[in-house]
Amino acid sequence: MWCLRAKEKQVELKSFTAPSPSNVFYDDDLAEQETRIEKTRAAIASRIGVPMEAVDVASEDINGQLVIRSAVVYLSSRDVIRIAGE
Repeated sequence: MWCLRAKEKQVELKSFTAPSPSNVFYDDDLAEQETRIEKTRAAIASRIGVPMEAVDVASEDINGQLVIRSAVVYLSSRDVIRIAGE
């Protein structure tokens, strides 16, 4: 009984098709630009004294170049008090 179930399961598993790996084109220049943006994000976080997760940098692709458009820093109440000096 057990062998029959295992054999049926093996046939069932073979019937599934494995997804074929997609050919993702990843530009090395784009990777460098993304790294530059992440370093900028880290620098902002370090200067303000907040975790990197608190910094959101918005960028835009202009003629194949990532350009930083803005940054938002989310501050906890403790950070606000610390920065304001209260």
